[in-house]
Amino acid sequence: MVAATQVIVRRAEVTVAGVAGGLRQTALNVGPAVGVACPTALLGTGTGPALLALAALTALAVPAALALPARARPTSPAASTPSRTPAPAGAPPPS
Repeated sequence: MVAATQVIVRRAEVTVAGVAGGLRQTALNVGPAVGVACPTALLGTGTGPALLALAALTALAVPAALALPARARPTSPAASTPSRTPAPAGAPPPS
């Protein structure tokens, strides 16, 4: 979560960086609240119709999820993973 905040705040102007971070945090808090409130409200119509409505909503979200940009993959696994070999005892620290 810290990395996401850094990306958002870094792109904001200095004068509004706090507002940008606050909006991000608000979105993270409102999303789950709405995600629980909507199914709870739908349960008043009965379990069957509520589950059908939630399945339809999920089906509508699939194209939006597929439209998101793909995550960049490292060129080689060895290049992205630092070496974890311990240094011999008494060896100078790496520079």
